[in-house]
Amino acid sequence: PGSKLIIKNDITYYANAINSIPPTCSLRVKDVTLNTVTVEGTCQDDQEISKYEFKINDGNYVDNNTNNEYTFDSFDLSTIYLKATDQDGNSAEVQFTEQALEEGYNKIYNVLNKEYSEVQTKTDQQEREFLDKSYPVGSIYITNSNINPSETLGGTWEAYAKGRTLLGVGNNGIDNYDSSDLTGGTETVTLATINLPNHTHNATPLGTIQSTFSGKEMTVSNAGNHNHNKNYTTNKNALEGVATGNPAYDSAGATKIAGFKDRLIVSGHSLTTSSSGSHTHTYTAEGTVDSKFSGEKTTTSSTGNNKPFNVMNPYIVTYIWKRIE
Repeated sequence: PGSKLIIKNDITYYANAINSIPPTCSLRVKDVTLNTVTVEGTCQDDQEISKYEFKINDGNYVDNNTNNEYTFDSFDLSTIYLKATDQDGNSAEVQFTEQALEEGYNKIYNVLNKEYSEVQTKTDQQEREFLDKSYPVGSIYITNSNINPSETLGGTWEAYAKGRTLLGVGNNGIDNYDSSDLTGGTETVTLATINLPNHTHNATPLGTIQSTFSGKEMTVSNAGNHNHNKNYTTNKNALEGVATGNPAYDSAGATKIAGFKDRLIVSGHSLTTSSSGSHTHTYTAEGTVDSKFSGEKTTTSSTGNNKPFNVMNPYIVTYIWKRIE
């Protein structure tokens, strides 16, 4: 006090201002690929940022120098941090804001969804090509599963041949099945008369038969009651010497004839046959006989109840599907 400052020369004064305010920074998602996400830090400060550091989760910060972009192989944005330090040594640690998170996840979703759509489109095309080559429209698919093949193979399928067996197109030598989807057949059959095997029945008629003979008439004579005579005479010379033995006498009782012991020799008598009485003789007629039957009609007994019988082959049930689209 009381003294004076005497300035003899011009003096220039310089002052260095020390900045103690940390930078103001923000994070955003700059780019996204299928496997990575690139984040970018933006800071507003009078001083230049000398160092950018990035980390994920609770790991250590990675010094990225003055490069404000960093690429992570994780899509968990909520665990990414940025630390920016200015030339004065002031630093700030920031995370994504709620709005930046939403924008970042939208970018990730769009990239993944686009890739998924492309992959899905290619997959659908490949599956369609496989399906069209393996089971083109009109194909039959047989399985024991009740799941519609559209859920596993794709395409559009409908249940087919419900309650029916399958028959191949073509001529079997009896019938010609010349196109698909023809239907026919039956589970049971009732026989008609025309289907019965050829056969006969035995029957005994009830009535009378009247016959008329036409032809040649034949008769035989009635011989009546009669008999026949036969003359008999002994021949002495013929009898002699027939056989030796005890002698016999002749008719006069004088001469012995050898070989006829106790025999009587008769001469000059006849023999008479016995009578057969009045009789006739049989004969065979020549001609034809016309007969006419008169009486009641005879029918055989009836059997059967006209019940149809089963002609279905032994079967096993399964699911049959037909592709229509």
